[in-house]
Amino acid sequence: MLPLNGESGSGRATKWAWEERDFCNVPRGALGAGVVGDKIFAVGGIGGGSAPLSTVEVYDSEKDAWTYSSPMHTARGFLKVAVL
Repeated sequence: MLPLNGESGSGRATKWAWEERDFCNVPRGALGAGVVGDKIFAVGGIGGGSAPLSTVEVYDSEKDAWTYSSPMHTARGFLKVAVL
């Protein structure tokens, strides 16, 4: 979400709104997701045809773009992701 009216005198945004951003390359549900630094990782999930996915994508908010990362060795859906 992005502030609509900038910041108030207290340094807090006064209003927020959703803004459409780039779509990931592979539509998926039941994925794992995590944030590392300023990147969002979308891991595995269930793709079209109810098939599990091995793909991993990384979203860069500065570029508003998704790129592929190294895939998982085994396709998985309904997984959990932890960032340490």
